[in-house]
Amino acid sequence: MRRSAPNDESDESCAESRVQPDSKGRNTSVSLTLLLFFAVFPLLQSRLLWAVLASVALGLTCASVRWRAQANMHLGALTCLLLGTLSLFGSMKFWPLAPILAGATYLVIAKRAAVFGGLPPWFGRGRLDRSIWLLIGASVLISSTALVLWFVLLEPDYSDMLRTLFPKLPAALLFAGVVVFAMMNAALEEFMYRGVAMGALDATLGAGTVPVLLQAAVFGIVHIGGFPRGAVGVALATIYGLMMGVLRRRSAGMLAPWIAHVCTDVSIGLLLLSRL
Repeated sequence: MRRSAPNDESDESCAESRVQPDSKGRNTSVSLTLLLFFAVFPLLQSRLLWAVLASVALGLTCASVRWRAQANMHLGALTCLLLGTLSLFGSMKFWPLAPILAGATYLVIAKRAAVFGGLPPWFGRGRLDRSIWLLIGASVLISSTALVLWFVLLEPDYSDMLRTLFPKLPAALLFAGVVVFAMMNAALEEFMYRGVAMGALDATLGAGTVPVLLQAAVFGIVHIGGFPRGAVGVALATIYGLMMGVLRRRSAGMLAPWIAHVCTDVSIGLLLLSRL
């Protein structure tokens, strides 16, 4: 096996620098397209449209494999699986079952398929020092206060959610269900938005402010029909997505935003229980 001469290494570096701008632009376009799919899927509510977007996401994932763009492979695989699962269900009434199945399948593929390079670097605990705990406490206080004010002042109609989520059970069981659902929902949303989506944006755009802003905007749009909902709900969820993005960035892991998100979701559950 011959060794490369210094001039060979220089030629390779020059060639790499010539293709790098095109490659970066291409990968950025793919990331933003897949992120757009993440934003619009709750607005479509159509099995056919979900299937079409899943097919496009699959094509972008295959292209990313060919280009060896691992971050987009991860984002594309999860997007394709989520949209495909929603298409099979034909409705979001079974949420969060669809993202649970999609996320579990994605983790198996990412861990076992060599081309994905294993689980992404963001998939870790991160640090939980005093400054991070203060950020967690501040985010929970701010978000819970905003939710209570919104809920009391605007008096939104959540009768549909109450009928779906809260069967006629003793209060202790309902509270336990709220906690379990909060832990599961927080894990899913942090995994999807501060994990896979933000990780792909960090890889293509750089780990700066823009990825935090973009994932927060998508997170806000997704909540147009959730809790909180409507235009005000989108604004509140976007601000919350920003806080969770900053928390994920500062802690360098997923545990801190998950803890904060669980506490906020428990607050939401208690607000809904107060209307029973």
